[in-house]
Amino acid sequence: MKPQLALLPFLLFLPQQGSKPSSKPSSRPSREQPATPLGAQGSPRALYLAAKVVQYAGGFENWDKLRSVAFTFAGRRRLFWDRSTGIVRIEFPPKKGGQEGPILFYDTNRDRGWALGNKDPRLGQAAKGIFINDFYWLTVPFKVLDPGVQLALLPRAPGQAEGIARLRLRFASVGLTPNNQYVLHVEQKTGRIVRWDFFATPKASPRSWTFEGYVEKAGLRFSLLRKNVGKGPSLSFTELKLNLPRPDGFLTRGGRIL
Repeated sequence: MKPQLALLPFLLFLPQQGSKPSSKPSSRPSREQPATPLGAQGSPRALYLAAKVVQYAGGFENWDKLRSVAFTFAGRRRLFWDRSTGIVRIEFPPKKGGQEGPILFYDTNRDRGWALGNKDPRLGQAAKGIFINDFYWLTVPFKVLDPGVQLALLPRAPGQAEGIARLRLRFASVGLTPNNQYVLHVEQKTGRIVRWDFFATPKASPRSWTFEGYVEKAGLRFSLLRKNVGKGPSLSFTELKLNLPRPDGFLTRGGRIL
């Protein structure tokens, strides 16, 4: 059964940054030297706050221990990232009438995507875009110090809550959409992200979501609920599982994760 190209619009609009997705974060701040990342650039205060964001989320030490990450994105699709091989499996639920949904794969190590039973290269690109999008939504705290990220602390805005800083992320010609910008609203004392504003272009009006429903698993913290600020639906991550064994038949239709 061949996946239909209609799956392409399922991609949302928030891509993960970086010229090539990686199974390992590229920057490693420490408690002794939190403002010396290996890739991101910015003012010392912005870099220091970004390092606190990473530490609040659990730190790269715990991230590196993960063997796999699986979750359902917004009720639309299920992803399983086998970090030992770098391969991500993406499953879509059955369509109306019981027709099985498409299954896509993306190899983060080789930067190659494909669809089960279909050689259309556009589906491979769709797999890459879905992985980049969905994992950025879930794991943005571990991406703030990536190569090409340009960080800045913005001045206080009218009505901005006490103890909240605004950390702007811009990108130096990297990622699928380098014109995107994000502003993370961060608790200064803890490093917890409470909201982000997304700008499709520098002059665009922002679209904003709060970060809620934090849970802790394997020493890591994840926000599983994003409430839309203003009009539009909220977004949630469900069935988050860490360190699951790779299903038998992972690269075949029989290795379902849904």
